Amino acid sequence: HGKDISIYELAELVKKLTGSRSKIQLIPYDKAYAAGFEDMRRRVPDITKINMMLGYHPTLDLPAILQEIVAYYRKKG
Repeated sequence: HGKDISIYELAELVKKLTGSRSKIQLIPYDKAYAAGFEDMRRRVPDITKINMMLGYHPTLDLPAILQEIVAYYRKKG
């Protein structure tokens, strides 16, 4: 089962893995989305069903997945 991570924590992790010195900008919800738009405030995937039906277990955690993505794009240029 996945671990909760905020968007800010995700941004910090991406900065760390990429060595970026970019500033993380916080934008108020009402400025990021049009009036009337409603988004889920929290997403926590539940992979219980896929585990039970297929025996699937993730082999990588989020930092490892992001490291692979960063490596791919660095190699791609």
